[in-house]
Amino acid sequence: MGHGCELGFTDSTLQFDYLFVMAILRINAVQPKTITRRYSMEISKGSAIQVGPVQVEFKGSASGIRRTGSTIFLPAGPDFDGFHLLAGGTQFVAHYRVRPAWDRAQTYFGGMDESPFLTALTEVPYKALLDGGEKAFFDSLKPDAIKTLQATYPASCVQRQGDIWSINIPHNWEHICNQMFPNYKSLRKRRRQLLRDSSSQVDVLDTNHRIQGRYYFRGRTEFIRVGETRLQGIALGEGILTAPDHAPAILTNEPHVIAQTPHILPQSRWAGFD
Repeated sequence: MGHGCELGFTDSTLQFDYLFVMAILRINAVQPKTITRRYSMEISKGSAIQVGPVQVEFKGSASGIRRTGSTIFLPAGPDFDGFHLLAGGTQFVAHYRVRPAWDRAQTYFGGMDESPFLTALTEVPYKALLDGGEKAFFDSLKPDAIKTLQATYPASCVQRQGDIWSINIPHNWEHICNQMFPNYKSLRKRRRQLLRDSSSQVDVLDTNHRIQGRYYFRGRTEFIRVGETRLQGIALGEGILTAPDHAPAILTNEPHVIAQTPHILPQSRWAGFD
């Protein structure tokens, strides 16, 4: 992939300029409507909505949220608050009302990327969706480090593989060791780690993505400097990035900063709606 490209949230689109569709669907009709609380109650147990190649089925309020293959199961009932179609109808956001002292996720993002997916989000992307539309929603899911580097190096190429982003930076590894790490006391150790190639695959940012090649990550609190900006919670890598259900991403020729999509909640926070 050449420089100056950016991969968005669907295979066929290169930027976050999707047509915004905010819709709530009746049980037996699929015409989009402006979302209101009145319409949100019309989706009930037994409803099904086709979102691209993904089937979204609404079960009883005690059903857990989950994905099985290309079918996503969501609870219906009084907690259900709205359903938004995104990316030309191939992705969606479902939202549930908060309960007192409830620490479960309220926002669920799913549909079709390279393969069917479902994840839980914090309320930040959902607020961005309501306030600024679809473009603002997707922009909230882009790591700040990637935004900063994209503005600093506009000719660089942004890639995304699921929830992992990368961008090449026009410096060699020695420049990164000497100029971009603020803590020089451990420079020699860092240089040895950075310049060492690995023939085996290692996990990237504690996810199921793996890289074969050069990789450096010392924890979410360490940072590098780009100008006056601190980039924290990132990794550095060069090589081949792989992940289940995703095409390999080739991070070659120069160092890449790697970052994870923000605002994703672990599956332990998914709601059961008992």
